[in-house]
Amino acid sequence: MELCFETTVDFTGGEFYEGEEVPVSLRYEKLFGYCEVCGSLCHKDDVCPLDAKNGKKSPEKKREGREEMMRGLKEESMMIEQGVTKE
Repeated sequence: MELCFETTVDFTGGEFYEGEEVPVSLRYEKLFGYCEVCGSLCHKDDVCPLDAKNGKKSPEKKREGREEMMRGLKEESMMIEQGVTKE
């Protein structure tokens, strides 16, 4: 996927003239992720919230899963403290 944007860069030296437009290639390093679905540089496509197949992996769903797991651990801990066993 090609990203297009405009910016001004001051070059010193070389054969660049004021107002001249030139194409440049940028290489991004150490990005958190690149999403081919939405073009975001903040996550990878396997967790893109806009991709229907990743609905279960969206940040909201992950948070819900963690919260549910924590509730289960708290309940289990309370049962152990009270001497209740699951059978």
